[in-house]
Amino acid sequence: MIVIIKKKGESKDTFFRKFSRMFKGEDIIYEVNKKLFFKKPSLLKKEKTLSMILIFSHSRFKINRRAIQKSIGEILKKEGRKEKDSLNIIFVGVRKMRQIGLKLKNEKKAYPVLSFSYLNDEMQKDLIGEIVICYPQAVLLAAEREKRVHAVIMQLIEHGVRSLR
Repeated sequence: MIVIIKKKGESKDTFFRKFSRMFKGEDIIYEVNKKLFFKKPSLLKKEKTLSMILIFSHSRFKINRRAIQKSIGEILKKEGRKEKDSLNIIFVGVRKMRQIGLKLKNEKKAYPVLSFSYLNDEMQKDLIGEIVICYPQAVLLAAEREKRVHAVIMQLIEHGVRSLR
């Protein structure tokens, strides 16, 4: 509990500024919401697992975000990662992947997957890395291998996570 007492001669503005600082510093909003609403332990566990994986994608790419987040969470647990570690998955088109390949590898080729590790970067403490997937290449690989697109995407993500070490 936080008690703030207005001192003699203190203006309302300074009093409210002091209250706002303490309110933000103590993270009261989070604690109040946590106590107001009951959540099942299974939902809390699911939220923790899903919160560490961010997926960036164009709306035209058909991606099952929930399934991808769940399976990446399992892969990261097998790798021995902490729950607070995060990972970015980015789905791009052929043109953007060619630009990335040209910039980083000096080859004008659209790779199916590229991964960038931030494990040695002190600025990115909780971010493990980024995995960039070329969605059209994943569709072509799925057609070649006669597999579902989701299965190929999961193989590419698993390959990307393994190469983050």
